[in-house]
Amino acid sequence: MSSATYFVRGCPICGRRVQIRVTDLGKEVRCRHCTGEFVATESGQPAPTTKQSIMQRVDELLAGTEPPIHPR
Repeated sequence: MSSATYFVRGCPICGRRVQIRVTDLGKEVRCRHCTGEFVATESGQPAPTTKQSIMQRVDELLAGTEPPIHPR
């Protein structure tokens, strides 16, 4: 029986930690917290976001429903 190997990175949309399977590197994944979609890359690499997630973020900002920013 094999177990999946994961890595953790910040979601480029909401900033929360996301656990991603190594087998999903290079694939589009969805954040469980904000449902934002992005291409899974290692944390040291830039994470390109999809057009849908960018437009969702724009809609949130325009609607004034921006999630609160928590200091780190």
